Amino acid sequence: MAQIRHPLFVSITGKIDNMVFYRRNGKVFLRRLPVRKKRKPSESQLSHRRQFTAVIAFYRVLKSTFLLQVWRAAVENTLMNSCCLFVKHNCRAFDDNGKLTDYTCLRFSVGPLARPYCLKCRWLKEENAVRLTWKNNVRVGKQKTDDQLVTVIVYENDEFTVYPPQQTGAVRRDGTVTLLLPPDSSVPCAAYCFFAGVSSGFYSKDCYCRLRTD
Repeated sequence: MAQIRHPLFVSITGKIDNMVFYRRNGKVFLRRLPVRKKRKPSESQLSHRRQFTAVIAFYRVLKSTFLLQVWRAAVENTLMNSCCLFVKHNCRAFDDNGKLTDYTCLRFSVGPLARPYCLKCRWLKEENAVRLTWKNNVRVGKQKTDDQLVTVIVYENDEFTVYPPQQTGAVRRDGTVTLLLPPDSSVPCAAYCFFAGVSSGFYSKDCYCRLRTD
């Protein structure tokens, strides 16, 4: 640390290269900025980065689908954005190498509505379709039986197809629906179903179901 007495520097403050001017008790001093050594990230930090990067990449794909409005609705009137909420709910589905490994922890929807009850799903291989069945929870009021079904089918190559309400064409009271899969799609391994309120703008949490082969 050096004191500056020259009149040209009486009022100067700030940083020049690796030197900083500062005032103390009406006097101007000059000191060198500390050299910060870059630490090599630990294996735990690297694992977290890979996991985080994978979840963000998954979210970016999701943003081009109907699901974006589901996550935006979930953070309405909160201080959190939809991306952060998605990462919070989905980090556990990816391993330390950024690979999707736990389908039971994957979340495509959050919300206050009642989820599908007793959901079952089956892959109809010959028809290249998925048949879904569920029951109406007796605690759900009649006004909720018009809630619209939304479905996400995930394949073994980690790609997925989103079926918004207009495509499923099913509502809560129907109890069943059969969805045709895209031609040349990979083998489906899981289905995620949830309901969308007709006019409320609310959604339910999704319900995971491992696909069985017919």
